[in-house]
This record gives sequence, structure tokens and C-alpha cells, in this order.
Amino acid sequence: MGITMKDVAKKAGVSTATVSYVVNNSKRVSEQTCKKVKKVMAAMDYYPSAIGRSLRVQRTRTIGLMVPVLSNQYFTTAAHGIGEILQQNGYSLIITESNEDMAAEKKIIQALHSLMVDGLILVPCGPRQDNLQRVLQSSCPVVFLDRRPERLKADSVVLDNFLSTHTAIKQLIEKGRKKIGILLGATWFSTTKDRIRGYRQALKEAGLKFNPRLILHSDYGLDAGLNLSQHLLEKMGVDAIFAASSNLTLGAFLTANRLKKSIPQDVAIIGCDDLPWANATHPRLSMIEQPACEMGKMAAELLLKRIGKYQGSNQVVFLPTRIHNRQST
Repeated sequence: MGITMKDVAKKAGVSTATVSYVVNNSKRVSEQTCKKVKKVMAAMDYYPSAIGRSLRVQRTRTIGLMVPVLSNQYFTTAAHGIGEILQQNGYSLIITESNEDMAAEKKIIQALHSLMVDGLILVPCGPRQDNLQRVLQSSCPVVFLDRRPERLKADSVVLDNFLSTHTAIKQLIEKGRKKIGILLGATWFSTTKDRIRGYRQALKEAGLKFNPRLILHSDYGLDAGLNLSQHLLEKMGVDAIFAASSNLTLGAFLTANRLKKSIPQDVAIIGCDDLPWANATHPRLSMIEQPACEMGKMAAELLLKRIGKYQGSNQVVFLPTRIHNRQST
């Protein structure tokens, strides 16, 4: 059995109530007694129960984060930003992944609630919003990250995917591209809808006809990039591809090379999420830099404000992106 509060009290020659006051930073204990008890605690290697203290103060100083997949560097980078802000403010982070499964999402939210987290940062994983509606009706503050749920009033921190896509497509058109294929995530994602709006707006401004068959949806994986880009190149005859993730971009690049398509002469390629390897390909890939770390930091800061009883209206924060034009366009 480990060292108890009663053991510490006996060794220090004080009551267990006094030790409890010291643990909880109560002003009822003199500075001299406080130092004495803390010295005994350190000598006995005593650590107070975090669970017991949380039940008393109704605060665990932990935050729950749910992302689709941890293998996606975009989300791990966002998690790093969240963790940095939380650490600076004395909070710990619990990270989980939904694998884009709504049943898993429901269980994760329930599990995090049972752990008495002080707040939640969620990347929604499905088109139905029942799980999200329930969590917003609870007393637990929530901030949505990357994807903003429709029809729900909630704080969200996202990227300006409309503007970044509009700018990228406009640049491709200005370079003479007229048949631009686009590889996107699931149709219900707010990120997908924003990118389609940017794509259509750029085509409209250039007087080019919108062809829905040039928009293909999938997960953000490499296999999808390989297969869908092959369809765009062989069946649809596109002269440019916009890809919504680094893996989709890599898939388009590898497929173009396998099909003996010259980049950018035969097909221009631009993708999202500028990772270091984009500078190591030949030709070097044009990419949209997405500030995932800054997005995570802002989400954490907004959540901490809510935990601190900030009562302002719900916010949707759009972060700007940056296009790195290299040799593939």
C-alpha cells in the first residue's frame, strides 16, 4: 500500500486536515507549517490523488482531443500546437482518434466525459450531428477544429479553404489550364464544401464551364490519390490536378510519372499541406501551406477562455494559408 495522507500527517506532526489544506493550497495553513508539510511530502515521495482532488474542486485540468487519424501529420501537428498552449497553462491533453467512425465518436465523447475533462476539442467525423448536439448541450466547453459542423452554434477554428482553393485554381487558369481535376475528402466535410465553392468561383470568373465529373471524393490516403488521379488523367484528360491532402498530391505525382505524363507540361499539380518532401521531388511540387500548429494553438486558447467562463458569442475563426508555387505548376 502506498503512502497516505494520514502517514504524512503523522510524520509532520499535524492533522490530516492540515495536510489536505496544503495539498489544495488553502490559506488556512501558515507559511511555516506549509513548508514543513511539503518537506515531509517530498521526503516520503507522497503524491496526492488527482482523482480525489478533482472530485473536490470539480476540475481535472485535462482536455480531450479527438482527431480522425493520428497517422495524418496534419492532425498530429495541430495536436502539438494544442499541447503547447495547454502545457503553458497547466493542463494535460488526452488524444484519441475516431477513424472517421460515428459510433466510435459517440463512445469517445462519452469516455472523455466520464474522465471529467474540463473541455473538448473535436474534429467531427460524420454527417449526422446527433453526437455533437448532445455534447454542446452539456456543461463541457467545446471547440471544433478543422471542420465546422453546420447548423450548430459552436466555436470553431478552421482554415480558409475557400480562398486558398480559389487562388490556386485561378493561378492554374492564368497559366493556361482549362480542364482542372480536383481530389477532395468526403462530400459532407465543411472543408470539401468550401473548396468546391472556391473552385467553382474561379472557373466562373474565368468563363470556364463547371464539370462535376472532374470532382472526385475519397479519404485522404495515398491509394486514393493513385487511383483517382489515374481516372482523371486517363478517362477525363485533365491538364491540371488540385489535391486536398499531401497523400492525394503524392498519389497524383506518382501516377503522372507512371503514365509518362510530363509535369507541368502535360499536367500541372498543386496540393495541400506543404510537407518537407514536396521540395525533394523532381520537379518540386507546388503546395498550399496549412498552419495546422497555429490552428491548434488558437483552438486551445479559445477553449481555455470558455473554461474561464467567457460568455461571448460563438466564433468561427478562419486562418489564412499560403501558396508555395514551385516547378509542378
